[in-house]
Amino acid sequence: MLGSESVAPLIAALKHPSEGVRWSAAKTLGEIGDAAAVDALIALLDNTSLAPTAAESLQAITGKILGTDAAAWNHWRKTGEEPPPSTGYISTYAAGATEENMSAEGLSDEQIVRRVLRELPRAKAHPIQGGAQVEILLEGGRRQNLAVTFDSKDAEGRPLVCVYTECGPAHPTKYDTVFRYNLSLPYGSVAVRDVDGHPMFVMMHTTPRQSLDIAVLRRALLAIAKQADALEYELTRKDVI
Repeated sequence: MLGSESVAPLIAALKHPSEGVRWSAAKTLGEIGDAAAVDALIALLDNTSLAPTAAESLQAITGKILGTDAAAWNHWRKTGEEPPPSTGYISTYAAGATEENMSAEGLSDEQIVRRVLRELPRAKAHPIQGGAQVEILLEGGRRQNLAVTFDSKDAEGRPLVCVYTECGPAHPTKYDTVFRYNLSLPYGSVAVRDVDGHPMFVMMHTTPRQSLDIAVLRRALLAIAKQADALEYELTRKDVI
């Protein structure tokens, strides 16, 4: 809402000790779109966990798609030219992506799920109504089950892709603690839903079907699986979801 007036303090927040604050600042700078943030976001590309968000914000500000490689961005910054293909720079902003087209345009729901799982070897899926149930194997032998659905629509009737997983019982004494997770989540948010007559904490992420990116959906699935499993352990000390 403040626009360019908030750019300087947001750039300062990129060095905040909390990763959640750094992520939120990087994301908001991309939404504001002020070129004054470009150099600070390029510097953030050295942070593995925040590089995808920094690259997405850089793309939003500059219109350039130069990957998460800081050298590619610095080359463009100094010369005004994109690095030639022979240098080996990745031509998509998705971290870990190959040269394949990461757009989901023209793909069926089943094809999207298959492509998402292509680089998630510790995951498997089976069909459910409206989408697929995805089980991701995490460290320590823990697992998290997530639903990926394609049958929801926004208020204007446009199709949405939704990622959903339960985390544990939603007791009011836990609200303050649990909702702080929303400050650090790179994808999705925590909410309370009624499940079989009982309030449950759930983690959800929604994105428009029309602009869906396979790599972004893959990152969202993995990030939500890890965060939801951590929250489940904090709430129950079990691994049942």
